[in-house]
Amino acid sequence: PETWEEFGDVFSQVLEANPNGKLTAGIGGTGTPDRVVQGYTGGFAMSEVMEYQGEYILAAYHPGAQDAVQLVSEWYQSGLLHPTAVAGDGIGPTEIMRIITDGNIATTWHVGLPGHWKTIYDGLSENDPGFDLGFVPIPAGPDGNRHYGGGAGYYGGLMVNSDYSSDMQGRAGKVIDYLFGSEGTNFLFDGIEGIHYTLQDGTKVPDEELRNRDFVGSVSNLIDLVDRSIAWEREANEVLANNFYDANSIAVQPQVIGLSTENYTELSLNIGEVIDQFLPKFYTGELSVQDDWDEMLDAIESAGLEDMLAEVQAFKAN
Repeated sequence: PETWEEFGDVFSQVLEANPNGKLTAGIGGTGTPDRVVQGYTGGFAMSEVMEYQGEYILAAYHPGAQDAVQLVSEWYQSGLLHPTAVAGDGIGPTEIMRIITDGNIATTWHVGLPGHWKTIYDGLSENDPGFDLGFVPIPAGPDGNRHYGGGAGYYGGLMVNSDYSSDMQGRAGKVIDYLFGSEGTNFLFDGIEGIHYTLQDGTKVPDEELRNRDFVGSVSNLIDLVDRSIAWEREANEVLANNFYDANSIAVQPQVIGLSTENYTELSLNIGEVIDQFLPKFYTGELSVQDDWDEMLDAIESAGLEDMLAEVQAFKAN
């Protein structure tokens, strides 16, 4: 699919065909709404300031922003978009990877790091033998250009303090070896069998309450270690390498970096909260994208948009 509309059409057909008999959604991932907004506006995120036709505006005021939200709303309300993509409180990369490896969603917007790739690929192969994993290029927006917010960063490796005794370094190495093994990665991503999940017909069925209780803080940090420590091996996988360079070629970075006055910080947080209150309601249909959009813009202006943009203009002028 070359455009966002085509992307939705393609994965709507995949969902309807349901080739593995397990699909509950065609598209997933909490980054989906942001990806569509980026594709339609070229901005980093709905609440970010961007330059448009020589002026600094909030991305929410870009002519394509409303259409982007409308598209996500249609995907969600038609059942094409997995609910966690919109109501994503507490839904992080680990949970998204679990959903796709279980074969419940056909595609997701997710960072293509080697650790993530391996985890998804191995899980998918186990749960859906015969199915494969690949990348779909970012579709083009209405202006014909592709935009990907934030780029695709490289991550470093695991480091152990050289001042540690040889015994301590050895113990750290054993922990790292364990985390990279099948038992360790299963523990980090799925937890303990019989507690965080049960096996039903060979499929892991999570206990959502216990997962939400336990899979926070240090566990997330350990997952980052496993995922990101081998990022330098990206070029060993041609698919990952091509995705990395493609994502960098269309990367959109925040256009206001380094402005951190007390007033700007407070105003931007207030405006972000307004947008965060409205967007989920637009996506779920509680509010109408067409009829209630101006209400959101009015609330943004009441939260201090003019003053915030004035600070941006002064900051950029200097």
